[in-house]
Amino acid sequence: MEDMRIETEFKVDFIHDRTALNDNRTWYYREISPEQFSNEGLLSRFNGETSFSLHTTPGREPLPADAPALPKFLPNVPYVLVIGPRDQTKGKHCVWEFAGLPCPGPNLTLAAIVNADDARIVQKRKVDGVDCIEIAATALEYDIVAALDPNASWLPRSYHATRKGKGFKYEQIVSEFQQFPVAGSDERIWFPTKGRRSIDMGDMILRLDLILMDLHVNSPMVKEDFEIDIESLPPGVQVQKPGGTSHTGGRKDLFLEMDKAVDETTHYMRSVIQKSREKALPESQPVRVSTPRNGLVPAAIAAVSIVLLLAGIRLALKHSRAS
Repeated sequence: MEDMRIETEFKVDFIHDRTALNDNRTWYYREISPEQFSNEGLLSRFNGETSFSLHTTPGREPLPADAPALPKFLPNVPYVLVIGPRDQTKGKHCVWEFAGLPCPGPNLTLAAIVNADDARIVQKRKVDGVDCIEIAATALEYDIVAALDPNASWLPRSYHATRKGKGFKYEQIVSEFQQFPVAGSDERIWFPTKGRRSIDMGDMILRLDLILMDLHVNSPMVKEDFEIDIESLPPGVQVQKPGGTSHTGGRKDLFLEMDKAVDETTHYMRSVIQKSREKALPESQPVRVSTPRNGLVPAAIAAVSIVLLLAGIRLALKHSRAS
């Protein structure tokens, strides 16, 4: 998979630790088709106690004309709902991490890091031509260096977090901030609108570009905004809970039909991609499937429509959703 773009609408209630993400994706498999695959939706919710992850089928899969007769599934149909205690919205490269809410790596707020016992001002330095104050601190297992912009409420214009002894690094730069109104007041707050992030995981580097399209602060929210109502789903959705698995409307047969379609289509796409790789390698070399350290993945994030390019996960979805 390449050139994946994810548009996300989100709501966050920091007071009650609640998050709601609506993802819509477009991507390419160039070995299969020059046209975009599109709209494999993922709705992620966490109401402070329980998580909800709802997967839907793609809206468009442009398989070539010579593809075998595969079972067809309806586009944009809810498919699997996973409910559990673990917050599945974490680690989604959320836009608010660029504002230090919290900071990636130690998962602490910028305020907590600045107030650490060993936090200190290091120097003045320019970031993208902007005069900033650089601070250093230790947070959990991470060494933190951040350059704070005094003209944007001391938000981090650059941020580096290195996990001690593990070689795990976050690096991010914010190139643009804007002010947004706070509902019910005359106040306006600063928030990052453009930036970039590099995540070095040791065996792979992930790069993302940030584009914040819109932001509303202190909008009314209720707990139900951070849940998915099972009764609202169509028949045939598999519902996975810690206590067992069920199917909406009692229609396990509909789910099995959909599951077969996803299985066969996924198997076909894997085989086409594998054959393409084999042709690209000299005959004397064995076929190796690996994730190169420098195989960088471009990305973009946007909020209340967040735009994101991430590493490809489509072919692994069927197996990862149950874990």
